[in-house]
Amino acid sequence: MKLWIIYSKVVLNPNKNNAISWMIDEASKCGFDAEVLFAEDILIEASDKLNIYYNGNMMSYPDLVLTRCYDSHVLKQLELAGIPVYNNSEGMRNCHDKWTTHQLLSKHGIPSPRTLFSEHSVAFEDISSTLQLPFIIKDIYGAKGEHVYLIKDKKDFDQAISECEHPIFQEYIKASFGKDIRVHVIGGKVVTSVLRKSKAGFKSNFSQGGTAESYEPDEMVKSLAIESTKALGLDFSGVDILFTEEGYTVCEVNGVPGFRTVGLTSKFNIPFAMMDYLRRQIC
Repeated sequence: MKLWIIYSKVVLNPNKNNAISWMIDEASKCGFDAEVLFAEDILIEASDKLNIYYNGNMMSYPDLVLTRCYDSHVLKQLELAGIPVYNNSEGMRNCHDKWTTHQLLSKHGIPSPRTLFSEHSVAFEDISSTLQLPFIIKDIYGAKGEHVYLIKDKKDFDQAISECEHPIFQEYIKASFGKDIRVHVIGGKVVTSVLRKSKAGFKSNFSQGGTAESYEPDEMVKSLAIESTKALGLDFSGVDILFTEEGYTVCEVNGVPGFRTVGLTSKFNIPFAMMDYLRRQIC
């Protein structure tokens, strides 16, 4: 059974192995002949046929695809060719665009921080009169805690706007300062989670210098993670949940969650769990 695992070079860290060999090893254990492709080296064609090229060579389509990138046009090409893709293109678009994420969470009645967005430029006064200071600005397509800013005044606002191509404006959840819960969901089930903390600032991302520890989520956290994953149409997710005065709220849903923190805090094998899920989908 031929499996493609599609990564983006953008997310690769040259100082780490990026779990690629780990993914291939676990795929082999589950009976897959796995090959890693990088989205930047893929060219897709729509003519009399839907063709796909890798490093200039036309490729035969695989039996299924595991995506570790957000290149939705490549994923859609594979789907139109009849290839099962996990996560699919629609789900990946839903979580890559943070505004769409919050729209869908709201539609499904899932609590998330109050969030504002405009396709056009907005004034500090308009946002600060609606969201209490301080508030958050983040880029719609940001990742790993990058391009996320705590806004305390107009100077912070102007600086953040200059660095965000597509800003959204979000309520600041004070009760969750420097901490959140990353919940991993596979096939509609919570498989593991970690508590992420930072003493240096309001962002708890491990990639931003935070720490992580194993965490046993309660039923409310599990329910929020599972329902958020379903709302966005994902098979695999990493759901970031914030603490509030009343309970919890969903901050973000990641369709390409890293699992370094899980590897550091527990023995749970996420790559194997993902491959085992794929195996069960095609049996």
